[in-house]
Amino acid sequence: MTNKFRNYFHYSASERNGLIVLLVLIILAVTGVLLRDYFTDDSESFKAMDLHALLEQANGTESKNDNLPTVLQEFDPNKLDQTGWINLGFSEKQAASIIKYRDKAGEFNNPEDLLKLYAIDTMRYNELKPFVRIEKSIHRKKKTILNINSCDSTQLIALPGIGSYRAHKILKFRNLLGGFNTKNQVLETYGIDSSVFIQIQDYIRVEENSWSRIDLNSASLELLEKHPYISNKTAESIVFHRETIGPFQSNNDIVHMGLISGKLYVKLQPYLMPIK
Repeated sequence: MTNKFRNYFHYSASERNGLIVLLVLIILAVTGVLLRDYFTDDSESFKAMDLHALLEQANGTESKNDNLPTVLQEFDPNKLDQTGWINLGFSEKQAASIIKYRDKAGEFNNPEDLLKLYAIDTMRYNELKPFVRIEKSIHRKKKTILNINSCDSTQLIALPGIGSYRAHKILKFRNLLGGFNTKNQVLETYGIDSSVFIQIQDYIRVEENSWSRIDLNSASLELLEKHPYISNKTAESIVFHRETIGPFQSNNDIVHMGLISGKLYVKLQPYLMPIK
């Protein structure tokens, strides 16, 4: 009986090898199942983490946009400071550029002027336009008229369309001329075009005899060359003529002698002192 039992559980060498292989396969299969469950759980965990991160990112984006007004209110672009523009949703850099533009180019006269700003595209403009309220310039109400030949930069900057840059250019050209003899001469100033001049022409005037004049027979070469209407060559010719031929008998002698064109003489004549 014992021998039969032993024979029943007795395995040959090949059978034992097969059994070992089977056990190894079973162990590998069980291990694979365990590993699969482990990594599947981690994958789901990763997915949950990714979703959480996306939600945090979305919340973060919203928090970054908290400074953008959910409800726009009426505003005057001529009165807003840098903080005011930031409160409208512009970055600090954009707000600074808007202030700089306004200081240089002058006040906004209508909502469409906002489209001149690099920081405002058509879409942003359409959002802001219904809320733009531009108060009429106080200078329009008072109707202050400036003598263009005696006003200073502060008074010029107060005019519509004139910022510090244009005021500086007007004063520089005025000094070179010795003063404007007509309002329209302001148009010859660098940086002043017809659109700007139209805005200021009713607020400036030229007083009679408020500009300086030149005596062709005594003015120095340096003084002649300084004037915008007299070229260096013309100035040298004027000095050469009076020193070699003699003094001019009349101002239009410079035209008759071909020292200057008739067209240019018309502009220069108001600046020439009468010769007696």
